[in-house]
Amino acid sequence: MVFAWTGISDLRIPPLVEHVGMDIVDRCDNLTDITVDEANEHYASHDGILFTKGYDSVLLCPRAKTGEVNLPEGTKHIKEEAFAECSITSLSMPNTVVSLGIKAFSNSRSLEEVKLSEALTLIPQEAFDNCQGLLALDIPESVTRLENNAFSYCKALKEVVVPDNVQYMGDNAFSGCSSLETISLPDSLKYISIRMLAECSSLKSLEIPSSVDTIDQQAFMNCGAVTNLKVPDSVVCIGERAFALMSNLKTLELPSSLRTMGMTMFFKDTSLTDIVCRAPEPPVLGDNAFNGVNENLLVTVPCGSLEAYRDAAVWSEVQIQDSLFYTLEISVNDTTMGSVVVEQAPDCADMRAQLRAVPATGYVFVKWSNGSTENPYWVDVESDVRIMVEFAKESATEGDVQAQDVRVYARDGMLRIENVSGSSVGVYDVMGREVFFDVQGGESSYVVPVPCQGVYLVRVGTATYKVFVR
Repeated sequence: MVFAWTGISDLRIPPLVEHVGMDIVDRCDNLTDITVDEANEHYASHDGILFTKGYDSVLLCPRAKTGEVNLPEGTKHIKEEAFAECSITSLSMPNTVVSLGIKAFSNSRSLEEVKLSEALTLIPQEAFDNCQGLLALDIPESVTRLENNAFSYCKALKEVVVPDNVQYMGDNAFSGCSSLETISLPDSLKYISIRMLAECSSLKSLEIPSSVDTIDQQAFMNCGAVTNLKVPDSVVCIGERAFALMSNLKTLELPSSLRTMGMTMFFKDTSLTDIVCRAPEPPVLGDNAFNGVNENLLVTVPCGSLEAYRDAAVWSEVQIQDSLFYTLEISVNDTTMGSVVVEQAPDCADMRAQLRAVPATGYVFVKWSNGSTENPYWVDVESDVRIMVEFAKESATEGDVQAQDVRVYARDGMLRIENVSGSSVGVYDVMGREVFFDVQGGESSYVVPVPCQGVYLVRVGTATYKVFVR
């Protein structure tokens, strides 16, 4: 510590020096330049920065050095605290750099831009901690781990994309990044660490990857700009205060996989009015979870789970209702041909829906995508359901119908279908009920008895005919 806490502005290392302790210039706030005699066998300097001989490793950047730094090609390592508390504004690493030391750039508050080597696989603990001026960050695809506090309190960062190869992000990885508005997390991530995004008060939206199974304590605490959040159906455990002090959070969706949640979970979430919890059994919820929440908070749980939640510890402190969470997705083969009316929507009392297919003028109802020709049609919604209705162009109105070689007509109270040529044949009444169906089309002609006189729809292959039987 020969020159520590002194006002020196430059340091010259003579040829015979074999060892330089990195604390030799500790707190030398005016130091701008380090030079090494070319005859020295152990050290070298480049642009006023101390290296090992041959420029293999960066050892020390003077605290008062400013401006841009371009590390020489061939540099492999940036040692622990090498650029800590420096005044440089930008740094470019060659792709020969394979490692960074702990706190390599910590507290370099003037650093605005850094180009990271594409050979790095790890960003170590506190590597860029408190780099308050860092404006942009491009993490290379080669990186697989971000250690604790890797980019904590980088208060000027607004956008971050974490590459898909990153499998681990340590505690406080981006905590305190108060200007951060968007962050893209990789699908390879399984664990949201302690305070990983805590105090990211400008973060507007957040998508948790479906690979995550654990969210640790205070992970998103004080992310005050997030308004809506969905926890994916892979998450089993959420640590205490994970969602505390999210003052603008309005809606939160919790998954069916969830088993435990820690204490003071929603502390002072004053805007939170809706929680949807899809877990059929109430997750274990720590004490004081709802302290300071909005007095109008309503928790919605699955059908059949209402009483269990009302009887469960802590959950019983808030208003709870049940609802059917399954979705009913209805589509039409061509919306110009017709539409579907939901005449009865499913709910917890009756998990069935009644659907009616309504053809437009000049078109007819054919069938539902599951093959049913009933109309109206009852469908059980005991899981997510997708169903499509098929309409077809009305080919004729009554009497004898011919199209190409196919002939469809009524005689003696029966439908007669001729020249089918191996196509499937179906006959339906006006309510869509099946009267006759042959999927094989094994006959060239058919005589189909009908239950009563009226209008019938005959489908031959993809063509549909409308015939009146007297």
